[in-house]
Amino acid sequence: MDLLATVIVYAIAQGERPFAPRIIALGYAHLKTAIGKKSPMAAVVLAAIADLERAPACAIRLRVLRQALNDARLGGDVDVQMAAHTLRQQIAPLRHGEGSGSYAGLIRRSFAVAR
Repeated sequence: MDLLATVIVYAIAQGERPFAPRIIALGYAHLKTAIGKKSPMAAVVLAAIADLERAPACAIRLRVLRQALNDARLGGDVDVQMAAHTLRQQIAPLRHGEGSGSYAGLIRRSFAVAR
């Protein structure tokens, strides 16, 4: 589930920037749609995502999201995993240019966990 949480955190952080590529926004929307279609606990996961969107730097909300993703058992779903991997590929080039910013540390920690 760390890959899912990581790409969600990074997509949220990119959304805060005026130059965020449209492709990341579309990939992020696709991932949330895939999550919404694949689990009976989708409402809980999507609520945790929305909560994190309201306060992206909050480590507690990130832990809640990770727990919701684990409880929803989306790790084996091909569509969700493909959407997450696609989004990761879309944001990977931007990650290397990450310098400062309010979410930079959280993003780096999230990517370190996902590897």
